Amino acid sequence: MADLRRIFESLLSRGRPRPRPNAFRPGLEFLENRTVPSVLYTQGFENDAWKDSIHPNSSAVAGVVTTSQGAATADGHGAFRVQLGQNQPDLLLHRRTANDASARIAGVGLDLQKFHVQKTFVVSQWVRFDPGDRIDDPGIKFEWFWGTRSTPNSPNEYNWYLKFDSDFDTFSLINNSPSGVGEPFTGYAPLRARGMSAKLSTSPGGSALLGGKSPAAFFTSGKYVQLTTSLTLNDPGKANGKFALWVSDGVHPVHVLHATDVVFRVRANDLPSKADLIGMYGGASAPQRPFGVQIDKVSLYDAVPCGQP
Repeated sequence: MADLRRIFESLLSRGRPRPRPNAFRPGLEFLENRTVPSVLYTQGFENDAWKDSIHPNSSAVAGVVTTSQGAATADGHGAFRVQLGQNQPDLLLHRRTANDASARIAGVGLDLQKFHVQKTFVVSQWVRFDPGDRIDDPGIKFEWFWGTRSTPNSPNEYNWYLKFDSDFDTFSLINNSPSGVGEPFTGYAPLRARGMSAKLSTSPGGSALLGGKSPAAFFTSGKYVQLTTSLTLNDPGKANGKFALWVSDGVHPVHVLHATDVVFRVRANDLPSKADLIGMYGGASAPQRPFGVQIDKVSLYDAVPCGQP
């Protein structure tokens, strides 16, 4: 068991800052329970293999950028970039975004059906906002989680997103189903009481992670930040769905969201279909200025990381 732990720790930490002894890192506690996760997918954007499993919105200005172009990466030579400003030239992608609201939609979707995800999945990615980025109200749909449809062209699947507010501090898990699948949104106070909405800065360990910076300064410093989300669908008819979010610099992991009573779906055949790694700039319009985001070192697991019930 000790050898297995060392092997998996090596895989998880490859290319990341080395944490202090006994530091928490998502993805290790399952070893204590003698459950070894399946690593379903990893992507570092070093070649075109990402195109088999990650599909951005067709109208998005998005693609791989490299260190030879002057791009910052979390590891290796490549990262995936998207530009969400309206009518904005992107100097790394060498394209101009649409001159309408469609520019705000990234839809950088990881195909979960390809990996036969049934109920639980864990997504880890390293995210970098461009220095100077700012978020307007109502925030951005950061990650976006989609279920299958039992009837083609009928919006009867679960549809939730991880909202990131304009303060670069507040994360919330929100139901986005247009047809009312799953529990309704009843306000932020109930979400906070259930661990579905919280600020990074006031979460245990948040101040150590921020290191004296404001959340906006931390996220727009030009450095990559690790986001790890885990989602377990509820059993139909029961309020037992689970969701968790960790934010980390590779050394100081912060458990921001932790919910255990979510009603995501109503049908047993409403299964995970897609996880958008970058969803969209929120609201009805795109920002009238550049808004660049990059991701790197994407991993998909079928086991629940440390701290999730």
